[in-house]
Amino acid sequence: MKRKGGGVLKGVPTTQSVYYMWFEYLRRSQRYREVCETRGKGKDKQLNALFDDFGDIHEIAESKTGFVSAKAFYDKWWVPKGQYLFGVPGQQQVDQFLSFVDLLALKAEIGYIKFLG
Repeated sequence: MKRKGGGVLKGVPTTQSVYYMWFEYLRRSQRYREVCETRGKGKDKQLNALFDDFGDIHEIAESKTGFVSAKAFYDKWWVPKGQYLFGVPGQQQVDQFLSFVDLLALKAEIGYIKFLG
């Protein structure tokens, strides 16, 4: 697969990913539909907790095929929720480098530091 502007993407198409399949499986659960109708306040505590993470996935319209389109899944569920549930935690971007003096001041917080020289 190729990314717009160049570069190669790895993996499978969105609709073949395990995340999309789980999403579609959950949409077909009558028990989860009932939890969505009660906005996560139903009798099933486990599904109520799942609602806190997944939200009302029935609000996302399905296509003519009966499935949610890859674009709708990505834009309306993966970006606001899924990436935080299943994605790799982000790393902070370095705005500047520490000086040696600053690094020494953080020695206890960083842990053991081995200095050469």
